[in-house]
Amino acid sequence: MAKIDKAIQSKKRLLEKCDKAENQANAVQEKSIEIRLKNTLERRGYKLKKNRRRDPLAIDYGGYTILTSTGAPAAKGSLYNGRLTLEEVVEWVDNMGKGI
Repeated sequence: MAKIDKAIQSKKRLLEKCDKAENQANAVQEKSIEIRLKNTLERRGYKLKKNRRRDPLAIDYGGYTILTSTGAPAAKGSLYNGRLTLEEVVEWVDNMGKGI
């Protein structure tokens, strides 16, 4: 019975490590997308601002705002106070020159 418990605990630890590695990989991928979008928007005369809130349970955590050169919001999103998700920013940038 002890061997079975050890094997179960070992498998749980391995799964936790895999989840942690996957979360880190997703964070790196998200950051690279964010940097690419920020650079693209700056070339087109806009600014991408990420909400500075650090509490993941906060209502306005993780939102983005696209600002014009005058500082006015250029797009409204589905999050609190019209903030955009990263996916909405990608969609907005992709549709910028299409007149949609």
